[in-house]
Amino acid sequence: MARTRNRAWRSRVRGVMKDLSSEKDKSKAQETLKVVSSVLDKATQKGAIHHKAASRTKSRLARQVNDLPEPKAE
Repeated sequence: MARTRNRAWRSRVRGVMKDLSSEKDKSKAQETLKVVSSVLDKATQKGAIHHKAASRTKSRLARQVNDLPEPKAE
């Protein structure tokens, strides 16, 4: 039972991370990053992911979002 629940949480994490990696607009990516962080925290609370692994993942994703180019002003 726990294995199935953990797999579901890890699958959800991978899904929202995929949504984030497909974002090209920095402002949308920042909003998606908030969702990813929330899902990672919830998965950590449930024990599906180790808290240090979640923290490391959030840090790497935040760095990727910050490296996106700023939208051009029209």
